[in-house]
Amino acid sequence: MSGLDAIINRKPPSPWELFKTNPSLYIASKLYNTLSQQLPRPLSSPVRTICISDTHSTDISALIPPGDIFIRAGDLTHSGTLRELQVTFDWLVSLPREHKIVIAGDHDTYLQTVEGR
Repeated sequence: MSGLDAIINRKPPSPWELFKTNPSLYIASKLYNTLSQQLPRPLSSPVRTICISDTHSTDISALIPPGDIFIRAGDLTHSGTLRELQVTFDWLVSLPREHKIVIAGDHDTYLQTVEGR
């Protein structure tokens, strides 16, 4: 039998031989194979989270995909005036999302404390 035939037709290593060669890899692969079969199935209706930021008073209603949780992260307004904030808040209230999280940004100066202005 030639060298190539010997390689192609060799017997696969036994579990003991695999363990002796690299015990950590052998144990990790056995654990992974066992645990990955026991993982819970994905939710039938997953939660979809939408996060946007830095829109600076721009109306982007048409660009926002549907989702369950809406996160509005930073810079709601361009210059932080009360009028800009009111328009943005009215828009946020009109969004058909069950859960909304709003985080002010550095442009939203009206929301800062007196000491921070």
